[in-house]
Amino acid sequence: MLTLAILETEFCNPGTEAIFVWGEAGGGSSKPTVERHVQTEIRAVVSPCPYSEVARTSYAPGWRTTQAWPMPH
Repeated sequence: MLTLAILETEFCNPGTEAIFVWGEAGGGSSKPTVERHVQTEIRAVVSPCPYSEVARTSYAPGWRTTQAWPMPH
């Protein structure tokens, strides 16, 4: 499973484990087209962006590629 998250800088290195809460409080939206759910903790491992190594190493230099790293803070 892939997900996007915003992390503090000290947790952004690839390989770092993070635990976050998935889902909205109270089961989420009351809209009938949105499935009700229970908040749960998810364990994740930080991976580089983009996830595909080919995209990171072969695409034209830019924010998606390793040629642009390290990113300025």
